[in-house]
Amino acid sequence: MRKALLLVFALAALHPTAARAVPHALQPLLDEGLASVDPGGDGARITVSTDRVFPDPNVLEDLQLSDDGRRIAEVLASYLAAHPLVRCRLEGHTDSTGSGAFNRKRSVSHVLKMKNALIRAGVAADRIETLAHGEDAPVSPNDTPEGKARNRRIEIVLINPS
Repeated sequence: MRKALLLVFALAALHPTAARAVPHALQPLLDEGLASVDPGGDGARITVSTDRVFPDPNVLEDLQLSDDGRRIAEVLASYLAAHPLVRCRLEGHTDSTGSGAFNRKRSVSHVLKMKNALIRAGVAADRIETLAHGEDAPVSPNDTPEGKARNRRIEIVLINPS
């Protein structure tokens, strides 16, 4: 229930009709444990673990979405179709395993794969921004397996029309 309330508050700033539609449109991501929501300063920030989105998030070539990754893209595309003025920014993050250059490539690969899934689902490419942070913006220390897991994520920021 708390996550649902956070989602409503986060999206109320986006668009009056969008805030009312969110519990119905994006609630499955919370209900199915696929995402968490943070009402960020620049729009609602929906966080998904790359461990859930990709069967092997370390692959750069031939990266595939998991069933959960396809479900996330499907729900997000449906929301964006119902709210044509809302845009999104996909921000890729990794843990610190490997070199900085590898992690940057890995986060680029992750956000582009998700962007392509959204485009295939009917979202216009110009409504989707991408940003690859690599290992440069951790939310937890990278000194434990749990901390590393929290850092491997894609943050989906829903952006209010200006």
